[in-house]
Amino acid sequence: MKKNLLPFVSFLFVLFATTSCKKIINNATTNPVPPTPTITAPGAYYGALTSIRTYFEFDPNKFSPVKLPVALPMMNIDLETAVASFFTATSSTTLTDAGAVDVNTFSLTKADNNAYYRNGFSPTSPTNVDLNFSSGSNWNVAGSSSVTAFTYNHNVAFPSYGGLATLPTTVTKSSNLSLNISSSNADSIYVAILSGSSTSTGTVIKRYGGTATNIVINSSDLSALTTTGSDGIAYLEVIPWRYNTATLNSKDYVFMKLAAYVKNIEIE
Repeated sequence: MKKNLLPFVSFLFVLFATTSCKKIINNATTNPVPPTPTITAPGAYYGALTSIRTYFEFDPNKFSPVKLPVALPMMNIDLETAVASFFTATSSTTLTDAGAVDVNTFSLTKADNNAYYRNGFSPTSPTNVDLNFSSGSNWNVAGSSSVTAFTYNHNVAFPSYGGLATLPTTVTKSSNLSLNISSSNADSIYVAILSGSSTSTGTVIKRYGGTATNIVINSSDLSALTTTGSDGIAYLEVIPWRYNTATLNSKDYVFMKLAAYVKNIEIE
């Protein structure tokens, strides 16, 4: 079966498309790195362990809690995060405890619902967070009554995309959107546009093959988006993604590497 995974936390953990306008607005107020769409890995497995690199270009003037006396230039945030989920059965979406989990000796926090995450971003003091993914993703799962302990080094190359700087800063709903999404080391490439205001929300998510280059998103799809008015916020994301499955202790686990290239945009 296919499972919907949770590869991000509040800021981008929980790799989920936003389901309400308030989530986008509240997220931007407390943590400017946006949510991203649900990534679904094929197959049946007992757990998913995901390494994430995020490259985010955003306008700090939109996220300041007070009106700034002068406009600030665009800023870039690069960070690495990790999430892990373990299931009671391959046919289940119920998360289970797996004991202590770390990647490259960085401990993940276990949420109340048994989802594991490493969130190193602070909205009050933004810093680049490096989990040493350049040397691989060396996972260590201590185990529990329902998960047998294991280690696994997911050392395949991250997918990458070199076009963040050239992504448009404005998307017009009434016109087709053309993008070059040429990426490296990707099994699939997702393009997502998330928009929201205090009264409405809109989401467009498209999936393309790993070798896709020039793509067009039709205006008929873009019509679902919310324009960014006085309180609107929107993001454009190109997300190359790859995965592999490993059998450990006679159980299959999926390991994913994902790179999210995100730009804060206007929608008109």
